[in-house]
Amino acid sequence: MEAIEKIKELIQPILSENKIKLYDVKWTSEKNNKILQISILKEDDTMDLDTCALISEKISVVLDELLTYQYMLEVCSPGAEREIKNFDEIKNYVGKYIFVRLNHSIKGKNEFTGEIESVDDLITIKYRDKAVLRKVSFETKEIEFIRFAVKI
Repeated sequence: MEAIEKIKELIQPILSENKIKLYDVKWTSEKNNKILQISILKEDDTMDLDTCALISEKISVVLDELLTYQYMLEVCSPGAEREIKNFDEIKNYVGKYIFVRLNHSIKGKNEFTGEIESVDDLITIKYRDKAVLRKVSFETKEIEFIRFAVKI
């Protein structure tokens, strides 16, 4: 299989031209089928089916020249509860609802679901603990896992 970095390099001009951000590229398989999964987002962090289809058509032309073996291309949204991979972008997510697991406990808990209140040296989130609204602050180096969450 082709190196992910080479694939990213080839598709980046298409994404930039269409004002699309690359979230992830990975190879998966289902039965005997190789699947190249490319997750994308619009600049406003949304995605729709029509945009996925358009980008898929444009990318497949470029990739078919590189990939000489049989594969399936899946261009998709990374989902509403996608992992936050780039901690430098967290400052752009103030007001967003997230789930975070820390690598240690704070107030007897290491998992919190709440709204990002502020990001400076520390990330502060507001979360509900039973009926009480609380706050917790932590550094990015304390994060074991972080993703967006859907508020129900």
